[in-house]
Amino acid sequence: MLATFGTLSVDRLTEDFGVSRETMRRDLMEMEESGELRRVRGGVVPVAEDEEAPYQERTAVRTREKRAIAKAAAAMVEAGQTIFLDAGSTTTTLAQRLAQMEGLTVVTNSLNAAKCMTSAGDCT
Repeated sequence: MLATFGTLSVDRLTEDFGVSRETMRRDLMEMEESGELRRVRGGVVPVAEDEEAPYQERTAVRTREKRAIAKAAAAMVEAGQTIFLDAGSTTTTLAQRLAQMEGLTVVTNSLNAAKCMTSAGDCT
């Protein structure tokens, strides 16, 4: 429920689960101690998201989707344009495609994307 609604009140939880406020409070304290949620006044909220996975791990995840995004984005780019390319595993995949184009200016803060652009798509 918390993932769906983002925040939940203790009143709603006690009503939905048919338990007393004291029971819900104890359960929520236990769930907070185990890191499942964070209690706030009158309810609960999700625990803050962990930091992103390391770049090397992200490059190996959802590669098919990244290639599809890169293909669609590259189709919108034409020779003579200047584009800004942010850092990230998906944008590095896009840089691999863009490296095959001529007459393109790419401004980036990504060392990986820059390497792709200067080595004809070889980002290893």
